[in-house]
Amino acid sequence: MKIVYLTRDLMFPSQAQQAARSGGVTLQVVGSPEQCTEAIDDETHRVVVDLSSTGAPLANLVAALKAKKPELELIAYGPHVQSDRLAAAKSAGFRTMTNGQLHSGMKMVFGE
Repeated sequence: MKIVYLTRDLMFPSQAQQAARSGGVTLQVVGSPEQCTEAIDDETHRVVVDLSSTGAPLANLVAALKAKKPELELIAYGPHVQSDRLAAAKSAGFRTMTNGQLHSGMKMVFGE
């Protein structure tokens, strides 16, 4: 199984990578929506998007991802104070989490 992780964060991906390894999951970290879409393959079952790392229209990203693999699970996370951005992600088709929820549920998000 593979998870594609869209982020520009330099620190957090190492923690996500560790959670993925312990769960036997391949984690591919990408830095742009285009790279995210290109990374989708038959092994990919989930995409995780750091909302702080992209300002791209989320509906366009969802459409591109679902065109490649309709059954993808999509998760987006961001600061709880960015409620408008989290709401937009939810409307676009992502399951949303705050940064705190992601950190406390890291093994569930990256390790399954």
